[in-house]
Amino acid sequence: MLKLTGSVMIVSAAFFCGFYKAYSLKQRSESLSRTITALAVLESEISYGKRDIKSIFKTIGETQKLPLFADAAEEMSVHNSKTALCRSIDKQSMFLLGTDKSILKLLAENLGMTDTKSQLCAIAHVRRLLEEAQFSAVNEYKKNGRFYRSAGILCGLLVVILLY
Repeated sequence: MLKLTGSVMIVSAAFFCGFYKAYSLKQRSESLSRTITALAVLESEISYGKRDIKSIFKTIGETQKLPLFADAAEEMSVHNSKTALCRSIDKQSMFLLGTDKSILKLLAENLGMTDTKSQLCAIAHVRRLLEEAQFSAVNEYKKNGRFYRSAGILCGLLVVILLY
């Protein structure tokens, strides 16, 4: 009975690890997609809305369900927009890779620090880079999502077979 329980736990743990890896790939793709949409909203708000960055971030955080921007809006009460956005990027994982976070930090360099035209150019540049990252994330999920799920189960079974 103890062997059976141990075997089930090993297979379950490996199953969970494989499905979690596939889930994180999918969540990265979805987070990038939501962030790209939020940047489009940010771009239109800056060019037409003429509101301050803090209120724009707060609105984006509430409407787009992105804690990154809501947290950055809260941080802006203490820090400037660059520091607030960088701290928020580091705090919120959203299943993003380090390269994705560095792309978002490029946005923090110009946002709220330069004129409207420069900000819009920076947003467009970051959005283009995130679209490329999102395209590769979708391809990676399509290519490896099923593999990770299957590999998790098979590795668990392999470990059980090797142990017994």
